[in-house]
Amino acid sequence: MRTGGGVALMSARRTGEAGRLGNTVGQYLCSDLACSLYTRGRKETAGGDFEETLTVEERVARTRDNLAGFIAKVVA
Repeated sequence: MRTGGGVALMSARRTGEAGRLGNTVGQYLCSDLACSLYTRGRKETAGGDFEETLTVEERVARTRDNLAGFIAKVVA
C-alpha cells in the first residue's frame, strides 16, 4: 500500500467491439512501475508506506490478483 503520492491511473482500451467503441478500463499502479519492488519491501517511498499485517507472500498474491483482474477486464 502506497501513501498519497507515487501512484498513477493506468488505462487500457478493452478488446473487441467494446474497445472499438472507445471503452477503457483503469487500474492505479505505482507511477514508477516498481510495484513488485514495493510489494516485496525492496524499495520504499520517500514518505513511507502504510504498515500492513500481510506477509510478503500475501502481498505478492494480492498484487498478482489485482493485475490478473485488470487484464481480465481488458480482454472481457
